[in-house]
Amino acid sequence: LSSGNNGIQCSSSLLAFNLDGEGGKLGVLPVDAHGRRQRKDMTVLCAHSEPLNDFAFFPFDPNVLATCCRDEKLKLWRINNPLECASIGNAHAVLDLGIDLYLECLAPHRTASNILATVYDSRIGIVDVVQQAIALEVRVAVDEYINSIGWSYDGRLLAALGDKGRHGAILDPRSGKPIVDSLSVHSGLGRECRVIFAGTEKIVTSGFTNQRTQEIRVFDMRNWQNAECVQEYSPSTGVLIPLYDDDTKLLFLAGKGTNKLIITEIQSRSPIISPVFEYVMHDQFVGASLGSKLRLDVMSGEVVRFYQLAKNCINPVPCIVPRRSYRDFHADLFPETVGPFAGCDAAEWLNGSDLQPMRVSLDPSRKGELIANVKRNNPPEPLELNANVEQKGSPKVTKDSKYQEVLIDEHTSNSNGNAHQLPPEPPKRQTLEAPIITEKPAVEPKSGSPPEPPVRFRSDTDASTKGASRLSRVMSIVGVTSKYRHVETVPGGLHGTFTNVRCVNTRLPTESNGFCISSKYAAIPLAGSAGIVSVVRLGDIRKLPDGVVDGVQNRTPLTDLIWNPFDETRLACALDSGTVNVWTIEDNCTSLAELEPSAVYKVSHDKVISIRYNPCALDVIAVASQDHLLSIWNLENNECGWRTTPHGTDSSLAIAWSSDGRRLASVGKDLTLCIYEPARGDGENALIKRKQVLESPRAARVLFACNDTVIVLVHFTRNSSRVVTLLDSDNLEALHTSTIDTSSQLLVPHYDFDSSVLFLTGKGDRSITMFEVSRSSPFLLPMAPASFPNGHQAICLHHKIVCDVRAVEFQRGWRLTEKSLERLSFRVPRIKKELFQSDLFPRALATWIPAVSASDWFAGRNQPRLFVDLCPQGMQPYISSPVPPVRRTTMPIERPKERLQPPTTIGDCRSEALRKSAREDRKLVEMSWSDRIGVDLTLEQDRVQGVDEEEWIDDC
Repeated sequence: LSSGNNGIQCSSSLLAFNLDGEGGKLGVLPVDAHGRRQRKDMTVLCAHSEPLNDFAFFPFDPNVLATCCRDEKLKLWRINNPLECASIGNAHAVLDLGIDLYLECLAPHRTASNILATVYDSRIGIVDVVQQAIALEVRVAVDEYINSIGWSYDGRLLAALGDKGRHGAILDPRSGKPIVDSLSVHSGLGRECRVIFAGTEKIVTSGFTNQRTQEIRVFDMRNWQNAECVQEYSPSTGVLIPLYDDDTKLLFLAGKGTNKLIITEIQSRSPIISPVFEYVMHDQFVGASLGSKLRLDVMSGEVVRFYQLAKNCINPVPCIVPRRSYRDFHADLFPETVGPFAGCDAAEWLNGSDLQPMRVSLDPSRKGELIANVKRNNPPEPLELNANVEQKGSPKVTKDSKYQEVLIDEHTSNSNGNAHQLPPEPPKRQTLEAPIITEKPAVEPKSGSPPEPPVRFRSDTDASTKGASRLSRVMSIVGVTSKYRHVETVPGGLHGTFTNVRCVNTRLPTESNGFCISSKYAAIPLAGSAGIVSVVRLGDIRKLPDGVVDGVQNRTPLTDLIWNPFDETRLACALDSGTVNVWTIEDNCTSLAELEPSAVYKVSHDKVISIRYNPCALDVIAVASQDHLLSIWNLENNECGWRTTPHGTDSSLAIAWSSDGRRLASVGKDLTLCIYEPARGDGENALIKRKQVLESPRAARVLFACNDTVIVLVHFTRNSSRVVTLLDSDNLEALHTSTIDTSSQLLVPHYDFDSSVLFLTGKGDRSITMFEVSRSSPFLLPMAPASFPNGHQAICLHHKIVCDVRAVEFQRGWRLTEKSLERLSFRVPRIKKELFQSDLFPRALATWIPAVSASDWFAGRNQPRLFVDLCPQGMQPYISSPVPPVRRTTMPIERPKERLQPPTTIGDCRSEALRKSAREDRKLVEMSWSDRIGVDLTLEQDRVQGVDEEEWIDDC
């Protein structure tokens, strides 16, 4: 972790990596090595006496490795037979560049052979390896020294980043004015930073903000001065290592010291950095690298291979596109890639040549074309490299490769007796497609740790030879995605944030909601033992006044609080004394401190842990208390209508209702999950299923999802990893488990029934992770996470009726920090916002309208859930496909209208709402049909052709 390089480098045949505790030495293994490897089972390069600053393979000679150190010269190593498992101390070439300065980093050229860029203090030297000299030198205006460099994919430009990520430059080394532009990049002072090119027109920099938050910036060549995209991630001391694959346009981000691999896509339009997948590894990152495209198992759908260097192992992570059949080569997944031969040599590039390397096909059926072309061309005589160290000769060897047949001769005699020959030059450039195919790799950890399972991206459709060519290549790699994938989290800004929020209670129990909102008010718990809750009106966004914070007085410590979903003015507060206070907040109330509770319910003799209102029944609330009881209370008559002890002598960690209000789930400290249906009777008679589901009794949350067919369980593992587990609600069998990250605070889930979107965040987090939950594989569809500049205490979501449908806002919420209350808007980018997006807004579950009274619910008289249409009046629905034509319709028989009485009861309100919703749906259907069906007044006999007049015969 202390090294400033990526820790591991990969060529098409070798892996080189840092050895733990041996800073100047590198381990080398064949790329197809697997199983447990000890030190005696690998080749060890005793490269330098001091820790290495950087090392890299030459892209067109996979057996040559360059290393540099602050106190020694640049060294080149040729590893022809890594299976010898010997220690190598003599480099094949030592390049004395004639400078007495420290070498910080290096970067081989992407298109030309024998060109290497090196960094010493604030200067960059372009080294001609054949001539062993610095051919070009550029000085960059930085305050300290350059930390990272990277070549563009066409080999014309060079990007440099220095001063610990604060300043950068774009260079054209061969130009008369080599500095194209200077950049101001990151504001933080991290120990490390990185810069790479993403293709030929964009660069990606990795550094830190001034608050020690990992930051990625993307710059475009059209405007180098201003970042095209800025993306912040989590606070950390380890830099994000950026690795870019030009064929798939995927950007891999691996944080040093973390176990999370973030896969994103670089796009030319917003969002520039589009999240694709987040994969949690079992081990922490020490280093990372991408494998060679020439080693991919294309017949298994492997499009990229990622290598993780951990403390005791190397984990290969194949990125595989699932297809129904792998019998055929899927050309849409594998574009032509860079071949094994350079476009030009060092002298040609220095003289202005920009010839690009030949691109080859990975199609196995065209395997022999490149071999035939290589054999027909006589390679030129090998070039000689004079080395100023004594070299040992090596016999003639044949490269073990399936994509070229070239004999490499390494002679040991010349005029000085110490010459080393480079590999033969590539054949003359021809117009061809040279396929590459290799045997299936099986790189596995060098220790006993098992390899990582592949990251699989599920595909929507099969690969068809005709349709696949029209599909986006990245979409094929991404596979099944959520229609909410590119969700935009829009903060409230100056006009949507309460400022000067003070005395926020940051020590509430883990089981608490943190704060809660209704459609009119927000309730914020205040610090102290008096259980004071401040209430702010959401429609009056402003800076809160100074002085004593006003609030309702519970006079005992607060444990949980929740608004009545059917009455936006009634707030329930659970207390440490076993009491639930219900407060009624009126607009004309001048002082909250003078209010008295409108109702007080003694629900337990011990502390109340959690309270949850029934989502369908009016004034029905579930209470979990410290005395191991789980009870359901009728607030109409202050009676306990049902109770049980779900976890024996242990208490509950969390409770949750199903969306239809018929089932109640409880997860407890005995590691079990219990599902009850109170209508069946008291106690164990109502138990549907019980099963052990937790690893740790530390904390957990539970909720129902996917129309109550899935149970979402959020909990900890034994090593403090935050995990989301999906269970089948019928038998509690595990459907899917996903590790989110590692933290000391529990992830609190929030679920939107209509969109099936799961929001995950914890106390102190600076981000909100979102997934669309599915009943079938892949179960959790990732969405773009929301990031914020500071941490928050909690978030809370509104009813669906509050959302601005015209702005394509599918959810709205609030974020509470220690000093502010900020509004959040979750929107989906759409072009035709003037039309109602029916795919994003299905008929919404009316969580703000009760379906049944408390007495009817306890009597077992349940009613179906109520759904309403969210389409605003006068807004036309968006129809993506034309309505099938209909020839003729019949006029409906008009019936006399019934005179409806005004609704008086809950049941009448529900029936009236259903009838109104049905009438609105019928009107929308009639309008859409009338707009698209023309009036046809043509009769069938008008279409019949008669005969000519002369064909009639007069028999008379």
